[in-house]
Amino acid sequence: MRRYMLERGGALITDTEWDKITQALELGICDICNARVGAFGRKGLHIDHDHTTNKLRGILCPECNTRLAWYEALTEEARSRLDKYLSH
Repeated sequence: MRRYMLERGGALITDTEWDKITQALELGICDICNARVGAFGRKGLHIDHDHTTNKLRGILCPECNTRLAWYEALTEEARSRLDKYLSH
């Protein structure tokens, strides 16, 4: 089984994950909000991975990529309070 390393970010991915990326990029659809995005890169789709484990998570539009980064930067306490607030 071959493994690929994404150029930026250093995520190691398998053949299956590479196939998922290329298919998702062809479709141009964000894995979170299902928005159709025609391009790749800064203003288009982003290949998302966990920065701790380097595991691939999915393909995201710029807005979801930014929101996810913001959410992940929150402390556990802040996440808990935000989740509680949004549940009402």
